[in-house]
Amino acid sequence: MNCWHCNTELIWGGDHDIDEEEDCEYSIVTNLSCPNCKCLVEVYLPKENKGNNTMNKQLIEAVKEASISVACCLDEVSDVTEADLLHIQEQITHIENHLNIDRNMDTTHETIS
Repeated sequence: MNCWHCNTELIWGGDHDIDEEEDCEYSIVTNLSCPNCKCLVEVYLPKENKGNNTMNKQLIEAVKEASISVACCLDEVSDVTEADLLHIQEQITHIENHLNIDRNMDTTHETIS
């Protein structure tokens, strides 16, 4: 990595773990310095899956909700309404969106009508 100001190659000074109390978004800071113009550079490494943690929680909640809804429908099959089925479909759509599943990609299964 080169210095922004003078384009000299930066020297690695070390990596340091960041405590969660200090910053929740980053796990490591790398210190770099320029031997030519003496600039200091800090590079922050985002925590792995930081953005995915929220997505994973939403995905897990959608799976749980769909599972509970299906179980309830199976308990009272005669009471299943269109709204119940639409709710389950909504949860499945959330799951598909989180997993980037394209319904049109897999044509091996026939559509149930």
